[in-house]
Amino acid sequence: MNLTKEERDQWRERLSSPYTCFDADHADFTIRLLDALDAAERKAYLLEQSNLWIAAVAFNGTASDYGSLYGLVEAAHEAVEEGR
Repeated sequence: MNLTKEERDQWRERLSSPYTCFDADHADFTIRLLDALDAAERKAYLLEQSNLWIAAVAFNGTASDYGSLYGLVEAAHEAVEEGR
């Protein structure tokens, strides 16, 4: 079962409520898991976007402008984080 972002946010809200009937340790653990899922999704998205950026640069024939593969990968990460 994969929860959507909206479902995770709803669970986070329920578990954070002072009126929840869940054990506090269980709620904290679950919230940390939900946060980790969000972070993993964000990291996967950035990696995918970086790969697309690298492919576009390679397709345009400008990959050698970055000096090395490492330089190209770093430029891709920066470009994706900046939203280019």
